[in-house]
Amino acid sequence: TNTIYRNTTVVTNNTTGTSRPSLVLLTVSRDGEGIKKGSVVEYIVNYKNVSSKKLENIILQIYIPKELEFIETSRGTFSTENSTVVANIGNLNSQEEGNVRVSVKVADTAEINKTIVVTANLAYTITDTEAQEEVFAYSKNTIEDGGTPIQQGALAFLFGNSFLPNTLLGWLLLILLIILVILAARKAYYGKQPAPVVSNTHK
Repeated sequence: TNTIYRNTTVVTNNTTGTSRPSLVLLTVSRDGEGIKKGSVVEYIVNYKNVSSKKLENIILQIYIPKELEFIETSRGTFSTENSTVVANIGNLNSQEEGNVRVSVKVADTAEINKTIVVTANLAYTITDTEAQEEVFAYSKNTIEDGGTPIQQGALAFLFGNSFLPNTLLGWLLLILLIILVILAARKAYYGKQPAPVVSNTHK
């Protein structure tokens, strides 16, 4: 789900062109490809200076699509105007690395089976040449149905994403639920039976 643009855009004296591979390794990662409606998802943007040069004035921007509701970020600020997290990384020495974590919630109004893209853009300046460059990466995910509110709530907590429990607590509670249902059914059945007639007549 991660794609890295290894070629970088170089801006020198207001002239833009495509140059050598980027000096920064940039990735956007998340477990799995599918994300469910109503679920909380964390994206991790990792960056590393893979060159022997010092980089400065580093700015990282992470674009959040409208299907995702921003919750928090480990670094930087979120702009509601353009739905983007902006983090001032500062400088990176050779082989220095770091990451920014962004937590979001998949909107309940998100369209099922729609593919969304979280994009990261990192711009930097090479200290010894003053050349400005930027590198891109993105994570592509497909929105899945999160089920009913009950499934997303208590039952999802007990049983996970499947019908059967996947924890000991889940199995114990399922057994208890079955017993309660049986007892309730027996009570309802015998409660409808006519009461026995007791005769006080003795021969």
